[in-house]
Amino acid sequence: MPREYNSKGKNEVLLFLRNNKEHCLTAAEILEGLVKNGKNINRSTVYRNLEKLVESGDIISFKGNESESAVYRYSGEHRECREHLHLQCGICGKIFHIEENFADEFAKRLLKDYEVELDIAKTMLEGNCKACRKSR
Repeated sequence: MPREYNSKGKNEVLLFLRNNKEHCLTAAEILEGLVKNGKNINRSTVYRNLEKLVESGDIISFKGNESESAVYRYSGEHRECREHLHLQCGICGKIFHIEENFADEFAKRLLKDYEVELDIAKTMLEGNCKACRKSR
C-alpha cells in the first residue's frame, strides 16, 4: 500500500471543510472560500485532494443530479456518517443526522415497496428546518 502523506493543499481543504462542517459545499465554493481566506491554491489541487479525502473517509460526498455538482462535507469525528441518512435545510444549509434506525427502516421500505436499494452513504434528503420555516 502506498504511503499517504499530508500535503499543504490537502490540509487546507480539510481544515476549510472542518471549519464549515454544518454545510455541504461544491468544489467551486471550497476553492472560492480558500482564496477569500488568502490561501494560494489552484483548482486542480482542490479537486485532487477532495478525491483523496473522500477515499480516506475524512469527508463525504453527495452527488447531485446530472446538472448539479457534487457537494462535500467534513465527517472527521463522525465516520459513522456513512451509516445514516442526512437531511439538509434548503434555506440555511444546516445538516441534520437522521437516526440510524429510521434510515434502516426507510431503506428496507424502499427495497420492499419500490425494489430500489438505497445507498445511504450517498443520500442527502432536503427540506426546510423549523427555524427557517418560522422566519418565512
